[in-house]
Amino acid sequence: MKIKRISVDGYGKFSGKSLEFAPGLQVILGPNEQGKSTVRSFIGDMLYGQKKSSNQRVYDDANSLRVPWHTPDCYGGSLVYELNDGTEIEVTRNFD
Repeated sequence: MKIKRISVDGYGKFSGKSLEFAPGLQVILGPNEQGKSTVRSFIGDMLYGQKKSSNQRVYDDANSLRVPWHTPDCYGGSLVYELNDGTEIEVTRNFD
């Protein structure tokens, strides 16, 4: 599986942002507090969803940090990945 593209509608400090990934190894680097971990969390949440508590249908406290800072009404985005056989799949999620 290869991640090809992410589009962030609203997630943490990001809103209305897209990243295209080229073939091969991708490295995201930069100074502290620039969003590297937020991008990693976004990819994980897009692929697997956000964890819910085991006894209630509510978001874990850690997910409150991911609510969009500037556009809280637009919480989600999309991710496109390619399987080994060339099939592209787009995942779209709204975390509200």
